[in-house]
Amino acid sequence: MLVTSNKKFYDKAKILRAHGMNPKKRYWHDLVGFNYRMTNLQAAVGLAQMEKANIIIKKKIQIANYYNFEIDKLNKEIKEKIIVPQANKNIVNSYWLYNVRIKDIDYNLRDKILNFLEIKGINGRTFFYPLSEMKIYKKYSNSNSEISNKISKSGLCLPSSTNLKKSEIKYIVKNLSKAINQFILN
Repeated sequence: MLVTSNKKFYDKAKILRAHGMNPKKRYWHDLVGFNYRMTNLQAAVGLAQMEKANIIIKKKIQIANYYNFEIDKLNKEIKEKIIVPQANKNIVNSYWLYNVRIKDIDYNLRDKILNFLEIKGINGRTFFYPLSEMKIYKKYSNSNSEISNKISKSGLCLPSSTNLKKSEIKYIVKNLSKAINQFILN
């Protein structure tokens, strides 16, 4: 979904979503576009989700706050290894995912932590890889990707379903703590 108040962006997006087809000359393509037109079923699901967006976001914020609460209770040495999302008074974070970063970690250690969590029945996942590291996008990158690489290799997405219970978050944080202790501190 795209939301904009800019007429120029809106007009271009409409063309791009319909294969880049000229709106006045059917089957004539002025731009390389995509097939992003929604079906009626997709639109219905989207509208239904929008009707409860505020409820979902409120629940996601509660989950993030409880994660932060549980992480804050960890012993100092482990807590100092976990970087939690930072709040910003000018932005409402929807916490689509609850992401943490682990200090002093590399891809190998991150994957060991994720495997540890998986064995405990916790479905975590990695952060996204930097686009500048992917062969198909390298030609578009003209900068050093040191920061995005650091973020990518140190990031974990923890479960954040709106159905998560406090007891499950407590269990996740307890096992994340065990994994950090096992793979980083020892």
